[in-house]
Amino acid sequence: QWVGFEDAPSTTVIGVDGEVKFLKNFHGIGANVFHDKIGAFTNMNINLNYSYHLELNDGMLGLGMRIGALNVAMNTSDLRTSVDGMEDDYHQSDDMTLSGEDDSATGLDVGLGAFYQTKRGYLSFSLLHANATKVEMKNGAVVKFKPVMTLGAGRQYKWNSDNVFEPRCFVKTDFSTLQMDVSGCLQIRKVAVVCIGYRLQDAVFFQLGANLSNGLFVGYYYEVGTTKLASFNSGTHEISVGYTFNLDIEKRTKRYKSVRLL
Repeated sequence: QWVGFEDAPSTTVIGVDGEVKFLKNFHGIGANVFHDKIGAFTNMNINLNYSYHLELNDGMLGLGMRIGALNVAMNTSDLRTSVDGMEDDYHQSDDMTLSGEDDSATGLDVGLGAFYQTKRGYLSFSLLHANATKVEMKNGAVVKFKPVMTLGAGRQYKWNSDNVFEPRCFVKTDFSTLQMDVSGCLQIRKVAVVCIGYRLQDAVFFQLGANLSNGLFVGYYYEVGTTKLASFNSGTHEISVGYTFNLDIEKRTKRYKSVRLL
């Protein structure tokens, strides 16, 4: 993010999810790992996810939660006690927090969510850090994570069976600030995906993606700021790779007594 800034944020996400049928009901299960580094801080979040699926009217409703561990690490050697040899209210050489060794701490992290999808569109809701995760370092520093709520919506418009246009809206807030994205995505012949969007008072973004053979998806995302910060960086880049496959866990109905019959 913000290429050109020293110690700019860098994020890596790895996840897996799927739907299974158990006791005549469908359930969503998954896991993900978030690695986020900004300046002297590195956050590692590992979660297990679950959702219960049920049919509602003409769509599917999913109600779920996630639970995991959130680790915060601080590299004190990356912090500056002065700028050009001068101290101020933010840079003090006698700050005891900066005089120790690198530190880290882990806390419990809980999230909630809901998702409703039909053939024409979707609605989503999530509450991240629902338990207001707080971790305390050995040096006494306390890092707090405010609950973050997101709301999303999208609507599909098809002019034939292969081409789909989908306007989207996404809102995110920590109940102190608010961020809103509006975008439009065009899926061409179920293969190529082209998106363009605007983040209110922040940035314009573009996305290109392709569904390749055998369930493989690759995508590229580029974002350019619309504020004065855009003069000091060359934008944000994101690369995504996904693989979709069928997981058949049905029990075999046939048994073989001899390998000659295989």
